Amino acid sequence: MRIFFLSVFCFTLFSFQQKESKKKAKQYSVSGIITGTSAYCGGARPPAELLAQLAIPKPKPTKKIYIKKGEINSFDSKIFMELITDTAGKFHAKLPAGKYLIVDEEKKDTAYYNKFLQEHRIETKSFEAVDTVCFKEWFLKPDLTFEVQNAEVKNISVNYPKQCFNLPCTRFRGPYPP
Repeated sequence: MRIFFLSVFCFTLFSFQQKESKKKAKQYSVSGIITGTSAYCGGARPPAELLAQLAIPKPKPTKKIYIKKGEINSFDSKIFMELITDTAGKFHAKLPAGKYLIVDEEKKDTAYYNKFLQEHRIETKSFEAVDTVCFKEWFLKPDLTFEVQNAEVKNISVNYPKQCFNLPCTRFRGPYPP
């Protein structure tokens, strides 16, 4: 009788260990840097040196990015992982093999999308109404896609350009602030 119970116990333990090992897919190191560039938003045309300086990507410390599975940032895609860059704008993660995308705060879910459509659905004194087709395409397009294929992925780089009036799919009509 003891042998029977011991056999059942060992079989159950072995089955449980196999299920646990199947759940834990091998993970690979993924690393990169998040940078930003700026547009000149002043008055008179600046010197070429200043424009060149603004166009140089600079690390974005403490920038939140979101990793999702897939290649398209669909409206119902879930956040797989949230990361915050270090003081040098770098990030590190461990991911199983697969296809992934990176988006920032504005594209992580539909909250910004819905709020923006509501606020910019009609033309104002300063802005044209949002082009809803363009805006949907903007949302669905990830900031970067990458694939993990049984090896470490290094040197991922995403640049976030800062525009003077950072509103996608609408045009500023003025007046410019004093």
